[in-house]
Order: sequence, then C-alpha cells, then structure tokens
Amino acid sequence: MESPIPLVLNPLDGKLSVHPPAVDLLKTIDQPLVVVAMIGKYRTGKSYLLNCLAGKRKMFAHLLDTSIELFRQGELACLDSVVQSLTDTENEKTLKEAEKLYEEQMEKLVSLPIETAKDLNKAHEKCNQEAFDMFLKWAFGNSESYKDKLQKTMEGIFDGYCKRNKEESSKKCKGLLEELFQEIDVKFKANAYAVPGGYSQDLKDQNLAINHYNQTSRSEAEKDRQAQMELQKAAMEQQMQMMKDIMASVTQSNEKNMEQFMQMNPK
Repeated sequence: MESPIPLVLNPLDGKLSVHPPAVDLLKTIDQPLVVVAMIGKYRTGKSYLLNCLAGKRKMFAHLLDTSIELFRQGELACLDSVVQSLTDTENEKTLKEAEKLYEEQMEKLVSLPIETAKDLNKAHEKCNQEAFDMFLKWAFGNSESYKDKLQKTMEGIFDGYCKRNKEESSKKCKGLLEELFQEIDVKFKANAYAVPGGYSQDLKDQNLAINHYNQTSRSEAEKDRQAQMELQKAAMEQQMQMMKDIMASVTQSNEKNMEQFMQMNPK
C-alpha cells in the first residue's frame, strides 16, 4: 500500500460511511490484523505518527511495547509520552547508523597521507552529506538535537584525520629527506668536498636534492615546514663544518710554509 486508505468516510453532511476500496483491501489480507486507536487534540501529530508507523514496522512494534508497558504499570498511555519515547529510540539508532556510514565512507575515500588538504576537505564534505542525507531520511519527529550530535561527531572524526594526515606527512617527508641527502652525507664524510671547488659542488648537490624533494613531494601536506627547517639546518651544519675544514687546512698550510721558511733562513 503506497499511501493510507480511510476505512470510514466523514463527508460534509456528517453521515459516516464505509469506504469500499478499503473494504476490498481488507478482504485480500489473510493474516491477523492489529487495530491501533489514536486519540488526541487537533493538530497534535496523530496523522503524522500513523503515517510514519505505516511505513516503519519497527516503530510500530516499539509503540506497542511502550503502550503495553505503561498499561502494566497502571498508567494510561499518553500520546505525547509515547511519541517522545518513539522519537528518542528511533533517532538514537539512526544517529549511530549515520555516524557509522560517515566513518566507513571516509575509510574508503581517504588514504593517508592524502594528496592535498583540499582533497581531504572534499572527502569530508562528501561523506558528511551522505551521512546527513541518510539521517534525514530515517529521522523521526523533532530530530534537531540529534543532527547537532551527528555534526559534532563527524567534526571530531575529521579533526582526527587532519591530525593523523599531518603526522603521516611529516614521517614521509623526513624519510624522503634522509634518502635524498644520504649520498651527500657519504661524500661529505669522505671529504669529497674538501677540495678546490668543493664548496660549489656541495651547494649544487644540495640544490639538486631540494628540487628532487619538491618534485617528489607534491602534496601540500607533505611539504612539511618542520622537514624544510631540518633540511636547511642540515645544509648549514655541513657548510659550517666545511668552512672549519678549509680554515684548518689553510692554517696547517701556513704553518708548514712558515716552518720551511725558517729552515731556509736560520738565524
């Protein structure tokens, strides 16, 4: 049944009558039926509740369970309390399902470190919208507070992705820098730069490594500022050490020349 069908018609003249299509529909049902009586003031949500129950079997079962429990306690089932209980139960379930959907979709779309921060935001927006669409489709009654909870939960998960993306990016950057500067470090330890023109060659090798790093590390997140600072620090330390070696070599050469001069010109 696509839409509710009235069994009893109430025309303008006030004469109640049975609606034939509804009778025909009842005749086709060969299973037990349950009659639900809904009583309440004008425009208090009676039709809305019944329309929702007609399409959601689990809601109907919960409504019956709540009403039966109230009767067992000797209380009269109030429409407002039953609707509120039904709303809370169904929206809590829908909230958890929407949160689960967001997490699952993010896991499918995001592989850290992701290409750019823009791509990460794009994935978040897509998953966020899908989760909200699913929640709104199955939400029941007044669901504003649950929508707020859903938004806060998704923002918290997204913040976690941003933090882990930064950590993974930094780790990848440092590994790349170590790999690129390994050859330079080997040359430096072998005093390959402690020769005429060695300083210029060292700068050339460093520039090549930096260019390679920038080309390989395309991601905005991967071009980590801390890694860049470490790169500059390592380059400066190498240059300082090279200058010390040059000064030591010059001093040693001067001392040797002075010694030879003294030998050639004794007092």
